[in-house]
Amino acid sequence: MATEQTQTYGSLKIAISGSISTWKTTLGIALAKSLNLPFIEEGLENVFVVPKGAARDMKLRAERIMQTLEEKRKIEEASAGFVADRCPLDLLNFWFGLLVQQSVDSTEFVERCAEYLLSYDHIVLLPFGVLPVSQKSASPLSQRNLNHWPQLLGNVRIQGFARHFVPAGRIIDLPKAIVGEKERLDFVLGKVT
Repeated sequence: MATEQTQTYGSLKIAISGSISTWKTTLGIALAKSLNLPFIEEGLENVFVVPKGAARDMKLRAERIMQTLEEKRKIEEASAGFVADRCPLDLLNFWFGLLVQQSVDSTEFVERCAEYLLSYDHIVLLPFGVLPVSQKSASPLSQRNLNHWPQLLGNVRIQGFARHFVPAGRIIDLPKAIVGEKERLDFVLGKVT
């Protein structure tokens, strides 16, 4: 006779990923609350906010993205379980969006991201273009690019990196047809619990 196991979520590691205005933060906070897990904010200010005159310094931009990756990883490793707003998929998107045309070696960064992505139990990928894009951001320091096309390209890169680096069983694709906050939360909870 099979014994019934009690499911605990204290060690569950979930990341929410996708382009801007897909309600990553909204879903992440609700999911963390439902699972009684800490919510880890995106923490990408270091990527977007650069010193005056340094926007074209690709070496500095690469260093800041790498630093952000390491800082986020330390925060996540300090918690047994969590729901994180953004993950290395998003950082890979920013890295290649900013640096792929430059003479910056990507090998170490890609290897670190690939290894780091394996630490998540689930990565929730949110669909692009379902919700209107707005300037409102979880971070008061970030200035969003509201141009639809770079956002679509970024989302395609995130989806592609996910398929390349994350085992298929760990990816949760939120269908475009599910747009309500409660319905999105219920869908994801149904996949992770």
